[in-house]
Parts: sequence; C-alpha cells; structure tokens
Amino acid sequence: MQTEQIQTHGNLWQNLQSSMIVISLGVFLASCVLAGKYPVMSAFALVASILYILSTFSFWWKKSSARSGILIFIASMIFLLTANKSGELNLLAVFVRYSDVMLLLVGMALLRQVMNAINFNAALGAYLLQKKPSRVTLSITLLTAFLTWPMSLGAIPLLLDSLKKVVQPKFNLAKIVTRTVCITMVLMPTTIGAAAVWAAMPDIPHVPAMLVGIPLFLFSILLNQKSRVQLVAEDSHTVSDRGNMTSILAFIGLFWGSFILSLSVLGLNPLQSITFTAVVLFIVSHFANRKKQWSQQLSESAQGISGEVVLLLACSLLTSVCMMLFANIPQGITAFVSGLTTFQCYAIILFVLPLPGILGIHPLIIFSVSWSIFSDYLSGSVVDYQIWICLFIATQLLSPVSINAIFAANSLNVSPGRTSFQMHYGYVLLFNLFALSYLGALSTII
Repeated sequence: MQTEQIQTHGNLWQNLQSSMIVISLGVFLASCVLAGKYPVMSAFALVASILYILSTFSFWWKKSSARSGILIFIASMIFLLTANKSGELNLLAVFVRYSDVMLLLVGMALLRQVMNAINFNAALGAYLLQKKPSRVTLSITLLTAFLTWPMSLGAIPLLLDSLKKVVQPKFNLAKIVTRTVCITMVLMPTTIGAAAVWAAMPDIPHVPAMLVGIPLFLFSILLNQKSRVQLVAEDSHTVSDRGNMTSILAFIGLFWGSFILSLSVLGLNPLQSITFTAVVLFIVSHFANRKKQWSQQLSESAQGISGEVVLLLACSLLTSVCMMLFANIPQGITAFVSGLTTFQCYAIILFVLPLPGILGIHPLIIFSVSWSIFSDYLSGSVVDYQIWICLFIATQLLSPVSINAIFAANSLNVSPGRTSFQMHYGYVLLFNLFALSYLGALSTII
C-alpha cells in the first residue's frame, strides 16, 4: 500500500513537472512574441523563463555548456543590475533578444517528433543508397544546401538526426552538414547571422553579392570532399515501404505549403515560419499517428531543448554587457583602424576577430562589436558584405555557443566544444585564406 502511494505521488510529481515545463516555455515564448506590442508581457517573459529554468534543472544540468551558461547568466545579471543605476537599460528586453531562435528550437524539436513518426531517415537513407560511394559526400552537401534555404539552421538537426545511424563516421557527417549550412550564407541570408549583416547593409544588391559569393561556395564544397563518409546499410533504416513513402511525400508537401503560407500570407519571418510549419505538421501527425500522447511529446521536446534555451538566455545577457562596455570606443582604437588598408582590415576581420568565439563569445556579439569598429573605414561594397559574411561563417563554426555548434552537439549528444573549434579550426583556416586572397584581390577591381 505504501509502495503504491509512493509510486502514485511520484507519477503525480512527474506529470506536474512535465506540465510546468511545457506551460512555462509556452508562456515565455508567447510573451516574447507579444512584448513588442504589449510591453507588460516582458514581465511575464521574465517570470516564465525563471520557472522554465528551474523546472528543467535536472535536464540541462547534465550538459556542461548549460552549466557554463548559467554561470554567465548569473554573472551578467549581477553586472547589469550593478551598472544599471540610471535605469536606462531595459533588463526585461534582454529576454526577448533571441526569441526567434528559441522558437526555431521548439520547431526543430517538434519536427523531430514528426520525422520519427514517419521514419524520415529511411527515405534519406534510401536516397543515398542510390548514389555511388564516391558521391555520397557531394550528395549530402547538395541536400544540405537545398534544405537550408527553407529551414535555415534547422537543417542541421534534421539531417543529423535522420542520417547519423546510416552514415558513418557521424562526426564527418556533422562536418559536412554544419559547414554547408554556413556556406549558404554567401549566396543568400539563410541564417540569423547573414540576416544581421543584410540588415546592417540594406543597400547591397542581392544578385551581385550572390555572384561574388559563388566562388566561396564552390571552394567550400571542394573542402568538404576531404570529409569522407560511408553508408551503413541496415534494413531497419534504409528500407522504406510504399505507405511510408506516401507519408514522407505528404510531409514534404504540407511542409512547403505551410511554410509558403506563413511567409506570404501571415507575414512571418523565416524562423517563425519554420516554427509555425512544425506546429502544423505536429498536429497533423498527432491525429494520424496516436502512438504517443501529445502531452508526452511536448514534454520531451521542451525538456530536450532546455540546455540550449539556458545558453541563449545567458548569451543575450552577455550581449547587453558587451553593448554597455563598448558603448564608447577608445580613440586609440579608431586611430589604429583608420590607418589600416582595406586588405589589412580584411585580414583582421577574418583571422583575429573570430578568435574570441573560441572563448565562448557569441557570433552576434562579435559582429556587433566588430561592426561598430570597422564599418566606417570600409566602402560598403558587395566585397565588404562577403567579408562580414565570412566572419560570421568562421565564428559560427568556431564558437561553442553558436546555434550551429549547439544543434550539432544536441544531435550527436556531445559537448559543443567538439562540434565547434575542435571540429572546424582547419577548415576555417583554409577557407579564410582563400577568402582573403580572393576578396582582397576583388576589392581592388570592384
């Protein structure tokens, strides 16, 4: 009798915890979205974020990156509270800075549930089995580039979760996927980083910028060929029946239909559109396949991204700290930068500025500080645009707190350090050498 009571209380607490996780995350994200129109929602975002962090403690505490993030969170909060004596800094706005990225995390978690239900990896495995072994790397590269346009950084967990059981070694697979997602930025603003550069340089014509980026894209594909992978032919992962293919085709059709609807009719941005699409697919999948209760699926999804949410909140606070510290650039720095040639500025942007990313500084922070220092001394041409994009590529790949590294680490169940600078330092060095030579020469012509 006593054992049954303990078990009942345990189940009750588990259900209560799961409900708290889902509700607090939902309220937090909804508050972030509405805070622009209704400032009072910022208070709800603050309270809900704290409840979410506390209720998911047992999940994110297992990840070293999240533990580091909570230390950054606390230290940054203390600094901001101490430095905010004038009351000019809106601390609540800090919590909505990366809300779209958090929405994307939710969307990707829900898409994982849908893909597991329809065995999406079977279709990708069957597709790759049709390719010659020598072309598997190239096929994965092109597939990644194709999926990055609608899914942005969400293509990373989608492909890694779908292929890591049928493509080995999985770390080479991660190299191909993460690098390809980043390099698409030279063609289109497919990520938040590229969108930040585009917003900072709104007068840049798209077609000329894309043409300048094509050699960079092709060189990256060439470098990717060094990361060889092979298929592991397992019937359970590579054989797909006709009914399963019907579900996959329906998934693809519904994905594109919902995505286009959210972009064109609802007016959402690409990251919000992916989340909207994921919600639609999740609802449809739930009614089509009731093997799991929706509450269990939502709880698993909310728990799985808790470490990344903690890290993003910490990074948002750290960004505010850096903005305060670099509000006034010392005259010595501006005098030094003004004396540099364009080629020297390019070299510093490509080889010096990405280094703080290794220490855990977020790419958006690095760009914000770098832009404030160097932008006035560059011409603002399409070549300059691509230099800033290359900075983002380097920091995305080297920084353990970038979404690129976090998504890959989450899919492979390793620390972000192994999916950032440890994995990509050689690639970044070779790519930036080519970028400096190519763009430096092009700057003398354009």
